[in-house]
Amino acid sequence: MKIASSILISAAALVLAACGQSGGGAVEDDSPAGQAYSYRHAVMELVAAKNGILGGMARGDIPDDQALFTKAASDLVALSGMVTEGFQTEGIPAMSRSVPEIWSNMSDFEQKAQDFTAAAQAVAAAAQRGDFAGAKELAGEVGPTCGGCHRPYRAAAE
Repeated sequence: MKIASSILISAAALVLAACGQSGGGAVEDDSPAGQAYSYRHAVMELVAAKNGILGGMARGDIPDDQALFTKAASDLVALSGMVTEGFQTEGIPAMSRSVPEIWSNMSDFEQKAQDFTAAAQAVAAAAQRGDFAGAKELAGEVGPTCGGCHRPYRAAAE
């Protein structure tokens, strides 16, 4: 996980830099819980970026680009499989919005993550077979699966 974590953290830093955000004030936490947080935060930032492409095109906010959509959908499937990896180390650093119920109800959390993967796979499959309109329609089903985890397992922003 260490190599994958480093790659994802670097990729997320690029995403944040491209979006005009920086982690300049963030304190590094090298504890196992801090490293797990960094990993899952990087994965979630990338998920948000890829899902933003899908949702933006589905809503008409971003001009249609079937190749970009298909790539984003495929990337989202790969990222969806990484979501639970960031929760293998129990513990919540101060900057995390995760709630302890994740670890006491891991089977439910993992099922919700599988629902997210299934929704992402459906979008990617439609896009890869050339059903761009169908894929854009299915993209609307991905967000609710994100909320399926966020509502019970993520604290509200302060």
